[in-house]
Amino acid sequence: MSSHYPAEFKQKAIELVTTQRKSIAQVSLELGVARPTLYYWLNNQSPGSRTLASGRATMDPSKEIKRLRAQNEAMKKEVTKLRAERDDAKEENRAAKLVIEYFRTHNPPKA
Repeated sequence: MSSHYPAEFKQKAIELVTTQRKSIAQVSLELGVARPTLYYWLNNQSPGSRTLASGRATMDPSKEIKRLRAQNEAMKKEVTKLRAERDDAKEENRAAKLVIEYFRTHNPPKA
């Protein structure tokens, strides 16, 4: 079974993850490639081109921890924002139902 992705495309996807430090999920969305496919490409690189393992092995652990903490804070803020939006939508829905019920009971249909 041959791949329908050119080798240059695969290499660019791998570079986005390894060099530019983008997440698999982000690259998957940007390029329209399934996550398992990206994992497969990363795991099946030729040994001489494996920058992911070597890049992370030589990365300063304190910098990696700092990066991960910043990413974690950003994600927490996003979750808080999304929860607030969800709660607002629920409240708007509840208010709309009350208005509809009010008009149903106070303005019966005319015959």
